[in-house]
Amino acid sequence: MNTRIIIDRLSERDLPDVAAIVRHWVRRDGEVIEEEAAAAMATIGAGLNRASGSHYLVAREDRDVVLGVMGFGILNAKLVPYKTNPEGNAVGLLTAFPPPPPGEEDSAESCSPPCSPRPGPPARRR
Repeated sequence: MNTRIIIDRLSERDLPDVAAIVRHWVRRDGEVIEEEAAAAMATIGAGLNRASGSHYLVAREDRDVVLGVMGFGILNAKLVPYKTNPEGNAVGLLTAFPPPPPGEEDSAESCSPPCSPRPGPPARRR
């Protein structure tokens, strides 16, 4: 069976699935680092506002399941000295969260508000 991967702009409906992926990765000693996960979700959620200057893309499997998220936008001021062209404009990678490795999806959890709580891994939408 061929899996079709679709790259699309982040939408509000993606946030619960993205939160589960973020919470899978933002951990220390197996426990979610709540403050960091919430900060990552706030950054990602702010990308829904096009005026923010940041852009988020999600990878979806067959239009239903969010596999991962990646955001880019205004270059972090700390990185400006490393630009190859000091006069040129540059964008920077803001976040990148790939899907959990196979077999680890069930360790992902939902986020707390403003995301909709949904326990477990991202659910397939029909």
